[in-house]
Amino acid sequence: MQKPDNPSNETERIAALHALNILDTPPEERFDRIARLAQHIMQVPIALVSFVDAGRQWFKSHQGLDAKQTGRDISFCGHAILGDDVLCVADTHLDPRFSDNPLVTGNPHIRFYAGAPLDIGGGVRLGTLCAIDRMPHTPSPEQLAALRDLAASTVDMMLMQPAADLIKQLHDSDTRLRAVLDTVIDGIITLDAHGVMESANPAACRIFGYAASELAGRSLDMLIAEPCQSMAGGLPLLGHGKEVTGLHRNGATFPLELSISEMHLQGSCMFVAVARDISERKKVERIKNEFISTISHELRTPLTSIHGGLALALHDGDEALSPRIRQLLEIASSNCARLTALANDILDLKKIEAGHLEFTFEKVDLSALIKQSIKANEAYAHQSGVSLQALNALSQAYVIGDPNRLMQAISNLLSNAVKFSPADGIVEISVHKIQDRYRVAIHDEGRGIPESFRSEIFNRFAQADKSDTREKGGAGLGLNITKAIIERHHGLLDYESTMGTGTTFYFDLPAATALVAAKPYRLLICKREESEADALRGSLDEQGIESDGAYRGHIALDLLRHTAYQAVLIDLPHHESLAMIEAILSMRGLNAPSLVLLSDERKTDYLESIQKEGLAIHWLPRHATLAALEKTILSAINHA
Repeated sequence: MQKPDNPSNETERIAALHALNILDTPPEERFDRIARLAQHIMQVPIALVSFVDAGRQWFKSHQGLDAKQTGRDISFCGHAILGDDVLCVADTHLDPRFSDNPLVTGNPHIRFYAGAPLDIGGGVRLGTLCAIDRMPHTPSPEQLAALRDLAASTVDMMLMQPAADLIKQLHDSDTRLRAVLDTVIDGIITLDAHGVMESANPAACRIFGYAASELAGRSLDMLIAEPCQSMAGGLPLLGHGKEVTGLHRNGATFPLELSISEMHLQGSCMFVAVARDISERKKVERIKNEFISTISHELRTPLTSIHGGLALALHDGDEALSPRIRQLLEIASSNCARLTALANDILDLKKIEAGHLEFTFEKVDLSALIKQSIKANEAYAHQSGVSLQALNALSQAYVIGDPNRLMQAISNLLSNAVKFSPADGIVEISVHKIQDRYRVAIHDEGRGIPESFRSEIFNRFAQADKSDTREKGGAGLGLNITKAIIERHHGLLDYESTMGTGTTFYFDLPAATALVAAKPYRLLICKREESEADALRGSLDEQGIESDGAYRGHIALDLLRHTAYQAVLIDLPHHESLAMIEAILSMRGLNAPSLVLLSDERKTDYLESIQKEGLAIHWLPRHATLAALEKTILSAINHA
C-alpha cells in the first residue's frame, strides 16, 4: 500500500480548510443532494463529499456508507488532492497503490474509485467529491465530466456560504436596528449633507405631529421655532444636548433638546438628529426652583433668628440654666445649625445649576487653609470624640483659588470624615506636591464605602445607606457641592476606600504659576511636635531657607519622592528614625540629601557604617539649642 504524500502547499491548504469552519459540522441537505446526484450519474452505491484534514479524511456527506471519517494514510482522497483532475481507479486489485489497502481488503471493499478534487483556486484542493463501487467500473467520459461539474458546484456552494451568512447577519442586524428605532422614546431623524430630512422614526413623528412621508425631503428648520439656533445656511449646527424651541404641526411650541452628529457613510456626509421633548423635565425644574425659593425666603431668615436667639440664651443664661434646660437648648441650637446648613447647601446647589456661584480667585496657600479648616472643625470633632491631625505642612503650597470656597470644600470633607469616624478615631489631613499639582488628602478610620456606591457618591442627595434608620444624618449634598467647587478650580475630586479600614478623599489642584522666586535651599523637617516644627520653620525662613514639615515618617518619604531637598531633619522615636534612614538610603542611595538626626541615643558604629556608604549624617541631642540646631542644618545643607 502506498501512503499519500502531502501537497507542496499543505500549510496553506490546511489553513484554508479550517477557515471555512466546515469540519465536524452536522449533515446538510445541500451537500447530500450533490452526493446523491453523483451516485445517480456514476451509477455507484457510494458517493462522498470528503475533506482531507492533517491526519484524517472527514465526510461532510456519506451516501451509502456509515463511516464518517477514516485515517488520511489509507485514504484514496489523499491521493486525489495531489492532482488537478479526477483520480479514476477502475479496479483497485490491479493497482499496486491500493491493492492491499485496508479499505480494499476489508470494509467497504472498494474496487472502483473516482474522485474529483475540490479546488478553491490556486491549486488549493481541500478534498474531493468521490464515487465508489464494490465492483470494477469503467466510467464514460460524460460521467467523469459530470463529476467534475458537480465538484465545481460544491466548491461554489462552499465559497458562497460566508457571503450568504453575512447577508443573513446584515438582514438580522437591520431588523433589530429597525425594532430599536421604532421603540425608543427619542426622535431620530436622518438628514443629507444639505440639512434635508431623509427619514424619521415613529417617536420623531409623534413628537412633531407629522407622518414620516411629510418630513422626507423637507428642511429640519420646519421643526424648530427659531431655526437660527440649529441651522446655519441650511446646514445643521453640530452639538449635543442643545436646548431649542420645538415647533409642533399644530403650531404649538415646546422645549426641545436637540443633538446633531455628523457621520460619513460610503464616502457621503450625512447627519443624525436626536430630538427629545423636555416639557416634563422643565415642569419639574420649575417646581423644584419654586421650592428652593420658598426655602430661601421663608426658612432661612427665621432659622437665622432662631439660631441667634438660642445662642444668646445659652450665653446669657450662664449659671441660671438648669443642666436639663441647657441640654435642650444646645440640642435645639445644634439642629437649627443643621437646618441652616441644609438651606445654605440647597441655595448653593441652585447657584451652581444656574452658573451663578460666585468665585473670587487669588493666590492661596493650601497649608494655611488646612490649618484654618482644622481649627474651624475642632469643636465638631471634639463633640464626636474624634481627633483632627495634620500630617505635614508645605512652605509654599500655592494654588489660584477662592479661599472661602476652598475652605468650604475642605470643611465639607473634614466634617464628613468626622461624621463617619468611630469614637476616639483620628482624621488625618495632608498636602503633597505631585508634579505640577497639589493633592489634599483627608483620611478617616470609618467603615468604608461600598464599591457599588462609587457611581452615585457625588450625585445630589446621594446616601450609601438609604434606609429610614440610617445612623448618620445629612442631605447628601456636601460631596456634590464640593465636587462642583473643585472642578470650578480646574481640579479633580476622588476617593479610595477599603471596607472595614477607612476612606481617603482627595482633591488635586493645579499649582499656581508665577510664584515668588525660589529660595536657594530647601529642608524637610520630620518632627512629631507640630508646634516645634512650625517655630523652627519660621526661624529658618528668616535666613532664606525654605522648609516643609511632615509629622509622620511615611508622609516624609512621600514628599522625598516628589521634591528635591538639600537636607532632612529627623526627630522621631529612635527606632522610627533608624527605619527612616534606611528607607532614604534605599530610595536615593548616593543621591540622598544630608541628614540631621536628633536623638538622645547615639550608635556610633551604625552611623559610621552608613556614612561609609555615602550618606552624610549630622547628629545632635534632642535638647540641643535652637542656635546649635540652625548651625548644624546650615552645615548639612552646605555639604549636600
